[in-house]
Amino acid sequence: MGEIRGEKIKYFREIKQLTQRELTDGICSITYLSKVENNIIEPSEQILQLWCSRLGIEYSMFVQSSSALTFKQELKMWYEAIKLRDLSLSKRYYQTIKDQVTGIEDIDILASFHLVSSRHFLLSQLYNDAKYHLTRVKHYVSCLSNELSAYYYYFNGLYEYLNGNIQQALNDFFRAKETVREPEFYYQLGLIYGKLGRMTLSIVNTEKALASFNQHMLIYKMVDCYILLGINYNRINEHETAKSYFEKALNGVNSLQNSRHLLSKIYHNLGCVYQRQKNSEEAILYFLKSLQECTKLRERRHTIYLLARELYTCAKIDESRKWLKKGLQLSPSKNDDTYYLLKTLEFQLEEKQNEPGYLQFLEEKAVPFFQYKNDVFNIGRYYELLAHSYYCNKRYKKASDYYSKAYELKIEYN
Repeated sequence: MGEIRGEKIKYFREIKQLTQRELTDGICSITYLSKVENNIIEPSEQILQLWCSRLGIEYSMFVQSSSALTFKQELKMWYEAIKLRDLSLSKRYYQTIKDQVTGIEDIDILASFHLVSSRHFLLSQLYNDAKYHLTRVKHYVSCLSNELSAYYYYFNGLYEYLNGNIQQALNDFFRAKETVREPEFYYQLGLIYGKLGRMTLSIVNTEKALASFNQHMLIYKMVDCYILLGINYNRINEHETAKSYFEKALNGVNSLQNSRHLLSKIYHNLGCVYQRQKNSEEAILYFLKSLQECTKLRERRHTIYLLARELYTCAKIDESRKWLKKGLQLSPSKNDDTYYLLKTLEFQLEEKQNEPGYLQFLEEKAVPFFQYKNDVFNIGRYYELLAHSYYCNKRYKKASDYYSKAYELKIEYN
């Protein structure tokens, strides 16, 4: 008969609004049912059949048919295509499999379908569709196996991360990490820790993912890890180590097809390294190379901002204004972090830092936005901007408060 999970029986009992006494009356003791629902014992085949009859469900709901096993195998192959980021193949699987789900009542199969569907739509960047499928799983997550529940939290955490809710993403990943052992999971966890400024934890998890990808020679996954490690080491000012990882990423990209987006990303981050080293000439060169490799400028809005900022630093005001205008055209939304960075630069370019509107913008709009996003890097940077601005306006107490906040944040995340 196979393993019978008690939480599945409990799920159907609660759906049918039966008490334990009502389900067991004339069949077995309440204690027996309680032990089954808590996975202490498995029910006999005869008792399970009697329960199914009283619940009004098919006994086959608890038996793995050959067709069910075949369906699960198809879902597994679909998920493998998603992990390989083969979007066209994933779309074909979705079109084929979605029609097969009609009429299926088995909650394990339904949950598996909705989970893989959610991951498919995350890959497709169709976040509303992904959320719909995650919501369908959430209704019965309490009665799923540990593995399926863990994957629900894993994919929901990924959804939250992609929608900018970084702390919630970490909370969900914590609920999944005892069960999910995929290298992709550790890579995603590295991304989350990086966003939260936890550089050591980001490096540890990314290296764990890299070791597995290296073992299986998954070059494009290795490149992702090299880039993330480079970003992390740059943030802790180990610039030469950062460069070495970006060089490894460039070497890996040479063996990949359709790699312009990765090249653009690597060049962007090399620009960031040189920017931190105060080497404006090299920084500008790499930002421009990043934009040349980019097929969709909207995806490189942050590169445009950094380029405009570096040109401003070099007193190339007209060039800076040109790129600033381009960036603002591509970042019209106030839900976009690049918008706030560009607007701040606009105040600086127009030499309006001493006007009341500048302080108001920083304090009432930019800082609350980055706090909402839990973007510790920009929170600290804007504390410093506020401190400097208050100091220039001879409001020394406010300046001191913001310098203290910036320092405390730097200590906490270093």
